[in-house]
Amino acid sequence: MSSELARAVKVLASLVLVFGLIALVGSSGAPFAGPEGRILPVQAGFYSPLGALVVIALAAIGLLGGVTRAVTLVYVSAFGFSAAALLVLVQVGSATNWLGGRGSTMSFLMAAGVGLLALALASRSVESPTRVQPTQP
Repeated sequence: MSSELARAVKVLASLVLVFGLIALVGSSGAPFAGPEGRILPVQAGFYSPLGALVVIALAAIGLLGGVTRAVTLVYVSAFGFSAAALLVLVQVGSATNWLGGRGSTMSFLMAAGVGLLALALASRSVESPTRVQPTQP
C-alpha cells in the first residue's frame, strides 16, 4: 500500500473511530443491545452501546491496517462495516435490533465500508499496475 493510500485509510478510519467514540458516549444508559438506539448530536445515526463498540472495533482494525499498511486488515474492516450495515437493514424496525440502528446508521456504516473497500482496491491497482509494452514499427 502506498503512503498516500495508507494516509487516506488512516484519516477515514480515524474519523469513523471518533464517530464511534461519540456514539459510545451518546448511547450510555441505553440497553446494551437494545432495539432503541440513541441519536447522536452529530447526526451520524442511532446506536446502542453494542453498535458503538462494533463501530469502534472495526474502525480500529481499519486504522491498524493503515498504520501497518496491511491491506488485509483494511478488507476485514470494510467487509465488517458492510456486514454491520446489512445487519441493521435486516433488523431495522424489529424487536431484535442489536446495533440499535436505523436507516441513517445503515448509511453511515455502508459509507465507511465502501470507502475503506475502495481504498483497499485502489492499493491493489497501484501496487500492480498493468504495463503496456511499447510497439515497435
